[in-house]
Amino acid sequence: QIVSAQMLSEGREPIATFKFGEIAILEVQISAKVDVQDLNVNFLFRDGTGIDLFGTSTFDEKVRIAPMKAGAEQKIYFCFPIMVRPGSYGAAVSVTRVARSDYSDTFLFDQAEGIAAFSVIGDPTRPVHYKFHVQTRIEF
Repeated sequence: QIVSAQMLSEGREPIATFKFGEIAILEVQISAKVDVQDLNVNFLFRDGTGIDLFGTSTFDEKVRIAPMKAGAEQKIYFCFPIMVRPGSYGAAVSVTRVARSDYSDTFLFDQAEGIAAFSVIGDPTRPVHYKFHVQTRIEF
């Protein structure tokens, strides 16, 4: 079960507003109601219009969550740079069980929409004209 999710600064302090380029951390706390293994925690960020922008999962990143006994709690920290334009963003988080690379054995335990939110303020030295910025090398 998802207990909570919140946005943290790189120093792991709760924060609601980031500057472009800062490191953000999404902290997700989960609790096991039964003994469980092959856990996977997913997140997805959407912009203010509801468009899916980015996300990942522990399974996709090949980060294994150790089996949990009933009653155990654990926090997972997703760390990423803020590369989106100024605006408001919200997270959807889910906890699943999955072991197969084709996802055919996925079982959904819990899901929460809009559980964590943040806003981004612009950097006048690095405008972002589109949904997000991808570092690009320019060559001649």
